[in-house]
Amino acid sequence: MFCKYCGNQIHDDAKFCSGCGATIDERAQVQSRYQAPPQNQMQNQTVYSVPTTNENAIAIVGFVLAFFVPLAGLICSIIGYNNSKKGGKYGSLALAGIVIGAVFLVIEVILLVFITMYISRYYNPFYYLFYY
Repeated sequence: MFCKYCGNQIHDDAKFCSGCGATIDERAQVQSRYQAPPQNQMQNQTVYSVPTTNENAIAIVGFVLAFFVPLAGLICSIIGYNNSKKGGKYGSLALAGIVIGAVFLVIEVILLVFITMYISRYYNPFYYLFYY
């Protein structure tokens, strides 16, 4: 049997065309067994397909974020590194994002500890009550 929309050959018991996805009703199935197949209307047309690239955009995003938001950069770089193991590009960039994100995260935590100690020491409202 042939599809009446695209001319693709399909099985007699099929419910959908594998070429264009059109539904095949039972009346058309019965008629098609006794009729000649339709001409393929897409014979001279050019079919364009979307090119598939295996780029790893999350690795690039993770590398950039590692400088500004280290935790988000670290997470994105880890995901990008795992994607690069599956055949994606930019594995070394993702690895650099992991290292930079981890270093900046440690620096950020150390700075937060020192800033918190400084603020609690000099801007404590109860400091003058207990130490003078």
